Amino acid sequence: GGRTYSHGHGDDEPAHGGGGASQPGGGGGADRPATETAEELQFAEVYSQSPTEFDAENPMRAGGGAGEVDVSDIYAETPVSFSTENPMRARAAGAPSAPDAAPRPSGGIELQEIARNKPWGERCLIKCDPSVSIKGTSRTGAKIADYEKEKGPGQYPYAAFVGDSLRASVLCDDAEAFCKCWQALVGDPNDPSQKLRVTRLKNKLGKGQEPFNFHLNAEFQSSLLADPLMVEIQIWITPIMALNDVSHAQYEASRANDVTAI
Repeated sequence: GGRTYSHGHGDDEPAHGGGGASQPGGGGGADRPATETAEELQFAEVYSQSPTEFDAENPMRAGGGAGEVDVSDIYAETPVSFSTENPMRARAAGAPSAPDAAPRPSGGIELQEIARNKPWGERCLIKCDPSVSIKGTSRTGAKIADYEKEKGPGQYPYAAFVGDSLRASVLCDDAEAFCKCWQALVGDPNDPSQKLRVTRLKNKLGKGQEPFNFHLNAEFQSSLLADPLMVEIQIWITPIMALNDVSHAQYEASRANDVTAI
């Protein structure tokens, strides 16, 4: 155009390659002054106006033919059918039948009846033999002597501290029977006719302490005695008692003061 720029020339030197400002082909308007600098150009004169987003045409569709792309050209249409057979059934797939499952005419299997648990009382066994359930006199005397040393003078009679003159164990086959047995032994503490009253519990199972059982003491009121008798009851899970029976001889040897006490 017929404008004057500063590109290494003097401010008064006209730019080459264009006509004067008054020439119609100069690229500039006749009313634009010849001394206008680049800094004075308007933004719209430097960048040609682009169509708005509403006026612009998709260049891919403008040419038509190979330039036009449709979704159906990319993704082939898949026929829809509801009659397709389940491939899992067609291959007879799935888990194999149980070895003891009886065949059925229809081709399936006959489910077997699962035996229900017996009542909790039938899943408990009382272990109470006179040879071990009645504390022997020698062992009772040793315990009384220990309590005399432990409690000191003035706590006579020391036999009152012996809590296992009579003892028994209850073996439970599972956790439910174990819990039900404990609840039955506790009973109703407010019932005056109750003959057994729990006075102490050592939860060795919960503490992870050998021999892993419930060790409780209770007052037992016999119809043959004027005063209640302190007894010991242990509640066991049956498999744990089986292991305890194997190691009981070692336990007796470990607590003996000398060979004669075994």
